[in-house]
Amino acid sequence: MRRCWGTAMRKVLEYEREAAECRKLAAQMKTPEQRKRLEDMADVWDRLARERRVGIVEHKHDQAGSKLEK
Repeated sequence: MRRCWGTAMRKVLEYEREAAECRKLAAQMKTPEQRKRLEDMADVWDRLARERRVGIVEHKHDQAGSKLEK
């Protein structure tokens, strides 16, 4: 179970790095349209990271509850 948590957290960090990279690239773009496209992509990566993080917290909460029931 600990291994699954570590894998999930690595995914969160990966998504956050992708978002940061999109924002870095957006800052280098010449046109507003190019910047907007990359900023939108960054927002999607951020949303994925948030959703994954929430899933991790909920999963840990479910596991803790099932251990208490035993």
